[in-house]
Amino acid sequence: DDESNTEALEILVKLEEREGNFATAIVHVNDLLSFSPYNIRLWKKKIELFRELDNDPEADRLLERLAIIYPNDEQVQADLVYRKELEYVKLSKQGNEHDSQKALSELIIREPGNLNHYMALSGSLLKEGKLQEPAEVCAKGVLNTHGNRVLIRRRVGSLMECAHYQEAEQYLDDCIQRYGGTGLMDLREYLKKEAAYAAEAADAYTRYR
Repeated sequence: DDESNTEALEILVKLEEREGNFATAIVHVNDLLSFSPYNIRLWKKKIELFRELDNDPEADRLLERLAIIYPNDEQVQADLVYRKELEYVKLSKQGNEHDSQKALSELIIREPGNLNHYMALSGSLLKEGKLQEPAEVCAKGVLNTHGNRVLIRRRVGSLMECAHYQEAEQYLDDCIQRYGGTGLMDLREYLKKEAAYAAEAADAYTRYR
């Protein structure tokens, strides 16, 4: 009798969901969204119904869209991070390093202060034998975690593996000046010795001097 009766549509959504007719419930949610296209409750319900249909790809697509439209909604952002973490774990178990690294990069964008994401991404890159990229990831992590010592050590180690001793020493000195020397002074001494050994091996003049 009245296609604009949103109250009746809301009841239909509940009835179809209760009966397990999730696809039909989604149709009614779409009808409701035609009247209230920015109703976040309806979008969340639609995502929930797609999950019930085991259609995670579509649910995740809608969740990412919702996160863009509502960047300040903490629950939406938390749900998206949770889904990205599940995706990373799944890809990592499958041995898919490339896609798992992509998922971790997206997680870093979502949670720039989370140490675990930087550790996992740099570790994955190191596993592939890469050295410069982990150093860059760790540098970003150090800034966003306000001088985490583990990340500082990992970046210095990567630079040393690349034989970039001068850059490593300069970076470490900058970190000590900015964040303090606690937990870093032993690394500084080790770095200086390794740099000296490398110079000695590469230059006879340095060795005899």
